[in-house]
Amino acid sequence: MLLSPQLRDLENELEVEQRRAREFAANNRKLERQYNEIRIQIEDEIRVKSELADANNTLANKVRTLRRQLEEAVSTTHTHSLTHTYTHMYTHIHTHTHTHTCARMRRFSCSGDRASPCVQT
Repeated sequence: MLLSPQLRDLENELEVEQRRAREFAANNRKLERQYNEIRIQIEDEIRVKSELADANNTLANKVRTLRRQLEEAVSTTHTHSLTHTYTHMYTHIHTHTHTHTCARMRRFSCSGDRASPCVQT
């Protein structure tokens, strides 16, 4: 009869250990799912980070290109404006001077236009 209470105690301990093992297994599966979800999130975030870095580089290159084009356009516009201004001034001064020179010489008839030559009178 002594064996019977010891047997019951052992059976109870076995049940407790089996229950704990099931709980550990269930907890382990839950932790594995959470680990996999976090791993997938990290992989997605790494992929998104890489895509954003690529997009950032592309946009930075576009900004550099547009900035360079803008600087070239401003420089060209400024150069064209200065060239036009200087050409206009030179033409005006030369035409004005040429007309006066021809008029002072009085032997030439000058229209004041650089394209048409002065005619000797």
